[in-house]
Amino acid sequence: MDGTVLVADDDRTIRTVLTQALTRAGCKVHATSSLITLMRWVDEGKGDLVISDVIMPDGNGLDTLPLITKRRPGLPVIIISAQNTIMTAIQATEKEAYDYLPKPFDLPDLMKRAARALDKKRRGPAVPRAPELALPGDGEDLPLVGRTSQMQALFQLVARVMNTDLPILVTGESGTGKSLISKAIHDFSDRRTQPFVVTSAPDLDGAGGPMAILNRAKGGSILFDEVGDFDEDAQAKTVRMLDALPEANPRI
Repeated sequence: MDGTVLVADDDRTIRTVLTQALTRAGCKVHATSSLITLMRWVDEGKGDLVISDVIMPDGNGLDTLPLITKRRPGLPVIIISAQNTIMTAIQATEKEAYDYLPKPFDLPDLMKRAARALDKKRRGPAVPRAPELALPGDGEDLPLVGRTSQMQALFQLVARVMNTDLPILVTGESGTGKSLISKAIHDFSDRRTQPFVVTSAPDLDGAGGPMAILNRAKGGSILFDEVGDFDEDAQAKTVRMLDALPEANPRI
């Protein structure tokens, strides 16, 4: 692994550990506790990869992502953060961070991701970024938090699928939060100003059942709750309903 890595973290221990590990791997390293210094290095053309914390003494690492992209298109940024919430994962994804890892991170894992980022940088420019999404609220009331690798993977998956039009199947044991995840996907998507409709098999009964559901949902989202328990009649009604989705179809 070779290249120059810019490390920005207010924790001296993390800066030291990353500097030593990256240097041993063959990289040159510039480490700082200041986002101002980081951006000066970026403006000077230094660095093939940025590894940055989120909460810094002089700002927020996520806020620098659009600036880095504007000034140095194609420069990959890996975000590391102790703010282990779905909001952080979504913001990192929407602002097109190359990767996101929660603290405490596994050093060998981070080194592998850094190597992939440097290799991608050498192979060519990054894919153009998608428009930034304006996220609702400040995320303080979000019930989804977690440090485990499973939760972090879930957060990143939500961020990837939330603005797709593809149907989404959420699976899991009873009580594991399937409805909570479904609502989070809706609330952070570009459909968040439209209705979120929860429906079950009894709601499909009657000739007006499916149409009433579609009229309520408009261009929002429909959650079929416990769809695995639908009998054959409810399944048939669901299929006919999906086949008749209007042009401004809701996401299922």
